[in-house]
Amino acid sequence: MSALDLNESDASQFTTTREEFHLNMAVVFDIAFAIFAEKRFLLYEDYNMQTSPMNIIKLCQTFSSFTDPNLWKTEEKRYQAYGVSCMRRFLTFGCFRNYELGMQAIKDIFMASCAIGSRLFAVVLDDLRNLFETTEELDLRWAVEAVLDDAIIWCTKMTAACQ
Repeated sequence: MSALDLNESDASQFTTTREEFHLNMAVVFDIAFAIFAEKRFLLYEDYNMQTSPMNIIKLCQTFSSFTDPNLWKTEEKRYQAYGVSCMRRFLTFGCFRNYELGMQAIKDIFMASCAIGSRLFAVVLDDLRNLFETTEELDLRWAVEAVLDDAIIWCTKMTAACQ
């Protein structure tokens, strides 16, 4: 069983209080990111021929409107901007094969989901998935399959443990 396959009863073993949950998540993160590093970046390699530094730069420019500070008037927009920023870092570092920094960006997404509430962040990630699937600048199926789908499932399952 992987850390990403936890069901709600499994997730509850990591915590009895919200504080313990945050302390113990470090262990879960280490397991989850080992799985990501081993399995998910293999998927990235499959799509790598379609991904170039120039396409990543164009994509980041496309995303820049989502991280514009003028849009940070509501909490939801701030969370979305943070999520987009993390995904931009993941894409950029992944493109240049700096997987350590790429995984740190994903770790930031999971940490944010715990800090602001998994249910809300799952909605933000779902919005990102929709954005990725409709971006014409380059094929982002690998990013959705490698990261966002599992991140959304993880956030949804961990909501019960956070409460």
